[in-house]
Amino acid sequence: MAGLDLGNNSLTGPIPASLGRLPRLKSLILKHNQLSGRIPSTVFNMSSVTHLSFTANNLSGPLVTDHNTNFTIPLLEFFSVESNQLNGTVPHCFLQCQNLQVLSLSTNYFSGGIPTELAKLNKLSILFLDTNYLLGSIPPSFGNLTYLTQLDLSFNHLQGKLPPELGNLLNLQRLWLGDNNLTGELPAFLSNMSMIRVMDFQINNLSGRVPTELGKNLPFLTTIALGWNKVSGGLDFINSLSNCRQLQNIYLLHNELEGVIPDSIANLSTSVMKFSIRGNHIAGGIPAGFSNLSNLIFLNLLYNKLTGTIPLEIAKIATLQQLFLGYNTLTGSIPPELGQLKSLCQLGFEGNALSGAIPDSIGNISTVQVLWLHTNKLSSSIPQSIWSLRGLVGLYLSQNALEGIIHPDAGNLMNINQLTLSANQLSGSIPDTLGQLQMLEVLDLSNNSFNGLMPQSLGKLISIEYLDLSHNEFSGPIPNSLADLHHLATLNLSFNKLEGPIPSGGVFSNISFQSLMGNAALCGLSKLGFSPCVIKSTNFHSTATLHKLKIILPTIALPIMLFSCFFILYWQKDTNVVSTSKIPHLHEYSLIPYHELARATDGFSESNFLGRGSSGSVYRGRLDDGSLIAVKVLDLENKTSLRSFESECRALGMIRHRNLVRIISTCSNLDFKALVLQYMPNGSLERWLYSSPECCLTLLQRINIILDVALALEYLHHQLHQVVVHCDVKPSNILLDEEMNARLSDFGIAKRLASDSKSLVSASIAGTFGYMPPGMLMVLLFIFFYPQLTISLELSNFTDHTALLSFKSHIQDPNSILDKSWNSNTSFCNWIGVSCSSRRQRVVALRLEGLSLQGTISPQLGNLSFMAYLDLGNNSLTGPIPDSLGRLPRLKSLILKHNQLSGRIPSSIFNMSSLTQLSFGWNNLSGALLTDHRSNFTIPHLQYFSVESNQLSGAIPSGFLQCQNLQVLSLSTNYFSGSIPTELTNLQKLSILYLDTNYLIGSIPPSLGNLTYLTQLDLSSNHLQGEIPPEVGDLLNLQWLTLGENTLTGELPASLSNISMIRVMDFSINNLTGRVPIELGKNLPFLTTIGLSWNKVSGGLDFINSLSNCKQLQNIYLLHNELEGVIPDSIANLSTSVTKFSIRGNRIAGGIPAGFSNLTNLIFLNLHSNELTGNIPPEIAKIGSLQQLFLGYNKLTGSIPPELGQLKSLNQLSLEGNALSGAIPDTIGNISTMQVASQILLDSFKCLRL
Repeated sequence: MAGLDLGNNSLTGPIPASLGRLPRLKSLILKHNQLSGRIPSTVFNMSSVTHLSFTANNLSGPLVTDHNTNFTIPLLEFFSVESNQLNGTVPHCFLQCQNLQVLSLSTNYFSGGIPTELAKLNKLSILFLDTNYLLGSIPPSFGNLTYLTQLDLSFNHLQGKLPPELGNLLNLQRLWLGDNNLTGELPAFLSNMSMIRVMDFQINNLSGRVPTELGKNLPFLTTIALGWNKVSGGLDFINSLSNCRQLQNIYLLHNELEGVIPDSIANLSTSVMKFSIRGNHIAGGIPAGFSNLSNLIFLNLLYNKLTGTIPLEIAKIATLQQLFLGYNTLTGSIPPELGQLKSLCQLGFEGNALSGAIPDSIGNISTVQVLWLHTNKLSSSIPQSIWSLRGLVGLYLSQNALEGIIHPDAGNLMNINQLTLSANQLSGSIPDTLGQLQMLEVLDLSNNSFNGLMPQSLGKLISIEYLDLSHNEFSGPIPNSLADLHHLATLNLSFNKLEGPIPSGGVFSNISFQSLMGNAALCGLSKLGFSPCVIKSTNFHSTATLHKLKIILPTIALPIMLFSCFFILYWQKDTNVVSTSKIPHLHEYSLIPYHELARATDGFSESNFLGRGSSGSVYRGRLDDGSLIAVKVLDLENKTSLRSFESECRALGMIRHRNLVRIISTCSNLDFKALVLQYMPNGSLERWLYSSPECCLTLLQRINIILDVALALEYLHHQLHQVVVHCDVKPSNILLDEEMNARLSDFGIAKRLASDSKSLVSASIAGTFGYMPPGMLMVLLFIFFYPQLTISLELSNFTDHTALLSFKSHIQDPNSILDKSWNSNTSFCNWIGVSCSSRRQRVVALRLEGLSLQGTISPQLGNLSFMAYLDLGNNSLTGPIPDSLGRLPRLKSLILKHNQLSGRIPSSIFNMSSLTQLSFGWNNLSGALLTDHRSNFTIPHLQYFSVESNQLSGAIPSGFLQCQNLQVLSLSTNYFSGSIPTELTNLQKLSILYLDTNYLIGSIPPSLGNLTYLTQLDLSSNHLQGEIPPEVGDLLNLQWLTLGENTLTGELPASLSNISMIRVMDFSINNLTGRVPIELGKNLPFLTTIGLSWNKVSGGLDFINSLSNCKQLQNIYLLHNELEGVIPDSIANLSTSVTKFSIRGNRIAGGIPAGFSNLTNLIFLNLHSNELTGNIPPEIAKIGSLQQLFLGYNKLTGSIPPELGQLKSLNQLSLEGNALSGAIPDTIGNISTMQVASQILLDSFKCLRL
């Protein structure tokens, strides 16, 4: 035997050593099976073999046991062990294979350095060492591999600089070095690689300037990727990229680039499709020259310092699908011309200073799915055309100055998932049509002026999880239907005018007082402090009426119901005859770019793998609106794939039939080709016939499938102008939808017949060996189907099955959710919460969150070696976290939050190389994070780490420094002590840092100013001392800064006014002194809350004037300080969004300005315990929203204004401890909402004697 090919099967067990003793064997292909164990040593002594392929198995152990042993495979040309579990070092024995052309060791567990001996393989053309654990530097001797065309060293732990010798690789076409720890500057020699197509250096620590002449001699370059580094300097190298006439992708995001976007951007090749400089320091305007990039589909300029207006010329880029300009400093209006972008799917302008109306023309972009326009200065009403965008998934318009109503056409947004309109000036009632939005999960209408009744139709929002209607003017009862929303987790109805009983059940079972406060007329829920409801008795007449209705209503309803049932049955019968595919909204995805397919399939992950054919692989995906799709990715290494791609596009493009799989879209570029097809949830007929024990077809189902295939072929042969012959009908190409209807797929080798001829265009017979074009269709189908009943069934993976049964034996399931599914009647891959890989039937995900499970976590879960996602959150599990979980090699997400787990976190957890998300919050975990603080975390891909609300102690380990991808770090509410490690300030990607509610001491590190991506910083409730470092002012993206309840001293730094994105500043309960910076609010347009209470701040209130620039300001807390002077008249210039103002317990003198009446949304005014004089201004009565008014313990004189009786929302009035005189106005009795009124009348007052 010279050739053995058993690839693309499901073979298990070891590779027999006897195969290595075949003296004439030249090609051994065992790829894409489930083989396990070690590779026999005999394989490495086959003198005739030229081709060895063991890709995609479960092989383990080192390649050779003795590294002094040389390979005696002198003729070897191709060697691949990609995607296995091999470990150890890369053996230097490959030196003996001087004919080797392709070497792929990627996606294993190889460690150690890269052997320099590989550099002596002079014929090597392809070298893949990516996705391992290789250390050290890139050998300079790699420059000797002059025939090398592809080099992939990405996803390792390589360090050091790029060796200049790589510039000798003049034949190199693809260079992947991303996801390492490489440092230094990009070398100038890169411009010498004249054949290069792809350069990928993403996610490293590269620094310095990009060589100015980078693209000078790179005519074939298609992709330059530099994202997530520390590259600095300007964009002057863009000019050289104009020589790259095949350039498609430019990724420069998240670096330290500065300067302006040069006008030479207009000279780039029209082949450029994607351009991203997100997260840099780019200033200046957006050049109109972008419009020259006529094939651009993705433009991302987010998070920079861009100024000026949005150029009208962008509307000329007809291909544009995604446009992100958010979080800059753009001004002016949104150009109406953008409505010409007919291909646009996502539009993001949020976090700027855009003004004017939203153009009505935006509603012309029927393809748009997400609109981010929040946090601007947009005004006028929401265009009615917006409500006609039926494909819209997300609409974000909050924090603007929009007015008017929500149009009833909002019910057209049938696919909407998130709708946020908070903090605007919208009014009117909520239309009933909102209840039609059954995909809606988030609805935020807070801080507007909506009024009227809350519609019962809100109870039809069956997917809603977050509903905020607070701070409006809604009246009447709370709709009982809200209690029936099973997914609703967060509900806020506070500060409205609601009345009547609070519903029971559902979200109201655990609702907090804060979610209902400010509605004085509500009753029930006495545990929250609300008054009991008064039950009105029913009189005789109403009782009699009820008895009559019990007789009349059924009499009327019965014939109506009978008629309705008859009509529905008739209609269903009629529509079933002509029904076609029920895939929703597929017409909206005519343009699906690569990045969306990657997101839909989780990066074409193993968990979404459905199968592999002769021309490529198929993956399951979920688009942004939830629609399931199948993505067929072509194997471009196979020459027949291109012909197959074109053939299938032509065939599927001209056909439409209920029994044929429909094409949705294509994605095609030089490096990637894919078909986007309907997803068939029941898989292929092959699976139902002989691949899965749980799949068994009834006789009726078999007959229906035969008929479906017959109808499909009859359509192809006789109902088309140009006849199509499939040529490859077989069970694997017959797919089954959710109703077990058969659909014919895979037209890659279909032949078309001329319309006037019956001869094939190609006379050769095509198809899979063993299958022919159907002649006697029914006979062939029966031959295929029925013999399969005798084929033995394949058993599921024993290890995974045993681990899951062990897990079940350790827990109690009070709701019997698992008992109904986890049994021997079905395959474990169909059990609730279990997801398996399609090909290997191995557990890749276990999601059992929120099932009220009790008991402990079985250590045998550590045997689920293919598992990537484990979520046991929101249960009642107890006991320790098993150490075995830390040995799951593929685990990416580990979520155990909201349980009652105890003990220490196992040290093995901190050595999980694939982990990106770790959530242990809200448990009873204790002890230190690490026993040895000199040990570093080896979790290089970690992005999210939360141990919030546990009992952990000790110092915060400096090992987090190794987690350079960390974006969220939450250690709050524990017992951590010591100081804040300065190493945390080197986590350049950190966006959220919560260290609050611990026992931390020392000062705030000034180097925190380096965390330029930080949006939330909470250090409150610790024992921190010293001054607030002025470097905090460098955190230009910071939105929440909470430093309260510490022992901080000194003055507030003037640099706080630089944090232009800030929303909340809380410095309460410290020892801060000095004056508040007079320009504090000058550049803080998004500030909502300033908290300075319980400090020693002194000086006047002259800084109030600068707060008038904060148009979203809601809360001003200055109580219990040493402030003095008078309340300035500029108080009238504060934003009407201000709801709370408190300067209680200071030394404020003078009168109360009438300008408070301008604050029309004020609900809380506290001037208590100051030195105010004069009269109470009657203008205060104009604040119709006022609920609490505290003016006590001042030196006010005069009478109580009768106009205060107009404050219909007032529930607390405090005027005690003054020198008020005259009568208590009778109008006070008109305030029906009043709960507490305090006016102490002493003899020393000039009161009316009774």
